[in-house]
Amino acid sequence: MKSLTIKIALFVSVLFGMLNLTSCNEQRGFENRGSQIRLRLDKFGDCGPTLREASHFIMLVRFESLDESNKKYEFQLHHGSPTVPSFKSEEKINEDLQEILLSMNCGDGLTLRLPFRTMAKSYLSAYADETMFKPEENMELSLEVLHTFSAGEYANFLMSAAQQGELEENEAIELLLMNDGVRDYEKHGDCFIQYFSHSNGDTLKVGDEVKLTYNTYLLSGKKLDEETEMLLSYGAPGQLVDGLHYALSFMRYGEEAFVYLPSYLAFGTNGSAGNVVPRNTPVYFRIKLSQPVN
Repeated sequence: MKSLTIKIALFVSVLFGMLNLTSCNEQRGFENRGSQIRLRLDKFGDCGPTLREASHFIMLVRFESLDESNKKYEFQLHHGSPTVPSFKSEEKINEDLQEILLSMNCGDGLTLRLPFRTMAKSYLSAYADETMFKPEENMELSLEVLHTFSAGEYANFLMSAAQQGELEENEAIELLLMNDGVRDYEKHGDCFIQYFSHSNGDTLKVGDEVKLTYNTYLLSGKKLDEETEMLLSYGAPGQLVDGLHYALSFMRYGEEAFVYLPSYLAFGTNGSAGNVVPRNTPVYFRIKLSQPVN
């Protein structure tokens, strides 16, 4: 699972951006679902939750041209709770397909056949742009659900994968934030900032006296301490982990944010004192900056 390609939009585009489909060649095992949509159920699993009930899922996507066999792509798609846009025609067919898709369990797999031009252009992935495929080129898209997660399980999965080296730590953080669905985030190198509130206050200057209010969390969401206040002289070494000091350079007085850091910008290969933060573990801080009261 190292260096997973993060493709959030393709799943939505190919499943729900289809209308006015042209016919693909009928093949054994494929069922005509109406509107010339061809679908084949390939695998059946029974582990829950279903996509409808899951907070997140991971899906193996195989994407192939039926006209030119050398055009084949495969990647893993991480996604938050699926949204289900409607087709623009044939409401009954739309409802039937939605029910099939949202009822999928982990272990389930299906294959769709469709011409390339039916994909919603605004959602084309880097694997599927118009320089690579002709509009009438016949495509086969196979989808296999690898994991579905109840609330909270996805963050645990990402943290464990990062600790074991199955995912790069910065990638685990970005997957979590990309699938948050609530707040945007900024990326500064391998430091990620997710704001609760912005401010028109001043930026920090070296030597400024700063009051920092913070909590510490594991990437899984486990809270490690009670809210703490500390006074620091901005720019002086040894007061904060490197990544947190770096994050402050982008913030203003009065702002509050989550700051996500891989272990190499936080507690490193040894973890924190007493193993409160284990070795090689990404963390995040909830912080608020303010000026000390004189």
